[in-house]
Amino acid sequence: MQRIQAATHPENLAEQKALEKAGFTLEGVIRACEFRAGKYRDGYLYSRLRDDPGPVVGNGSVTGSENDASGEPSEH
Repeated sequence: MQRIQAATHPENLAEQKALEKAGFTLEGVIRACEFRAGKYRDGYLYSRLRDDPGPVVGNGSVTGSENDASGEPSEH
C-alpha cells in the first residue's frame, strides 16, 4: 500500500490528535464536503504515505497540545 487517508471534521480535535500521533499529515480543508443539519460542513483530509517517517512517541501535535502522555505540560 502506498497511501492511506482519513477525513475528519474541524471540531474533532481528539481524532486530529490521534491521526497526527499515528504519523498522518494534514493535507488540507475539503470545503463544503458534507450537508448535515441543514448546512454544508467542511472537512479535514489527512494522509500517510509509505515513505513517510514513522510516528514518534511523545511528539507534539499541530492541534496545539504541549502535554506529555500523563497530561502534564512537556518540558522543552
